[in-house]
Amino acid sequence: MLRENAIVALKIGDIKVYADRVVITIQYSKTNPVPVEITLFKRDDLLCPVRAVTQWMMLRQQFLPKNANKLLFWTIKGKLASPLSASALDNKFKQLVKLVLGLDPADYSIHTLRRSGCTALHQAGVSDATLKAMGRWASLAFLRYIVITLDSIEFAQAAIKV
Repeated sequence: MLRENAIVALKIGDIKVYADRVVITIQYSKTNPVPVEITLFKRDDLLCPVRAVTQWMMLRQQFLPKNANKLLFWTIKGKLASPLSASALDNKFKQLVKLVLGLDPADYSIHTLRRSGCTALHQAGVSDATLKAMGRWASLAFLRYIVITLDSIEFAQAAIKV
């Protein structure tokens, strides 16, 4: 659940890939003025961060402009690479939402991933303290990100025993 500004600020040196995990160092963020490490553990499904980062690093090498050797994500301006901006990242995300998922891109943004991640973790029973830590929230603002569905209300009501 990275903020878009943290995503576009990532450099190659901020990513360490191990057999069982990926460690991402966020150099600075809205709530952390000092570097903080985020560990993403290997999974046995399509959401595996180890596989995704490994594949991105291989693809990156195929398309890497000469002056982009430290950039994790870039855009081309003229013949030179420059860091990808948060708005360019969001535009690329919207294009993929339409192309891959066939959904209206106006309803989605990179920030949607942060909100959806928070909701999914909450629905999976992850504690508020863990959610707060995973999203690097300094306050209880993450509670506003949780979407309460009719299913979750029905589940809660069914849990009440007389």
